[in-house]
Amino acid sequence: MSELPNMGIEPGMEEPVNIDHLYKDPKTEELDVEVMITKDTGHWKIIWKVGTNSEGHEVHRQLHIVREVGHDHLTNWGPYTATAEFGSLTAPRVFVKNMPYPQRRSLEEIALRTKVMAPDGVWDCQTWVREVFAEAVKTGLLSSAESYRTLSEVERETQTS
Repeated sequence: MSELPNMGIEPGMEEPVNIDHLYKDPKTEELDVEVMITKDTGHWKIIWKVGTNSEGHEVHRQLHIVREVGHDHLTNWGPYTATAEFGSLTAPRVFVKNMPYPQRRSLEEIALRTKVMAPDGVWDCQTWVREVFAEAVKTGLLSSAESYRTLSEVERETQTS
């Protein structure tokens, strides 16, 4: 399996809209980090709530890889902040850990470094999240027990309909 150059970002691709200038990740608060599971696609992403917009929708800091329209691979855009999509309002979430700002920043750095691999029919967003967690355990950001518990629950949730 080969690594994609530039995290899968190609010339002409448009970055996701990032509203982190409007909703800052609060430096003085500990926040619940979760894995959100999109049931219809089996997509996993690491999130934490950083605010609520004027319509009452949650705003999340997000770590995940996505498949861009017209590209046959996944892309790691790095951490960004976005309003929760309508479907995510009811999407299952699994609690990972309550983290202070420095730990959330460390998790973002791990996610930003976690490689994107060329499509092979096996490697996917779930593999990527597992790799982020494995590195978080190696660096001491998560314990083995926290990682195992979270990933086991996320896998169970992914398999249920």
